[in-house]
Amino acid sequence: MNENIETTIDILGCCVCRDTFGMHEGNGGYMVNKYVQIPSPISLVTKSPCYKVGGDIKNDIFNNKSNFIKRCQILELNKKVFDYFRGGGRNVRLFYYGLR
Repeated sequence: MNENIETTIDILGCCVCRDTFGMHEGNGGYMVNKYVQIPSPISLVTKSPCYKVGGDIKNDIFNNKSNFIKRCQILELNKKVFDYFRGGGRNVRLFYYGLR
């Protein structure tokens, strides 16, 4: 780990928020540890009408999507986003939702 890193951050939100911490020399003393991109706040805590949690996820719904987006969406579908952020002794957890 970089000796100048003083604070580690987990982010649940948009790329603008994530990029803010990488726009400074030496990343401003921050390191983004875990990042999940823009899941629906409602979807994080409610059952899907179309998908059974823990059920089979068809790979074709992820065609032409990066592994990062696939991981974020699988975490959301399985209601595991908050589990993903648990533990690890992070200094800061940032949850941000901008209006579009």
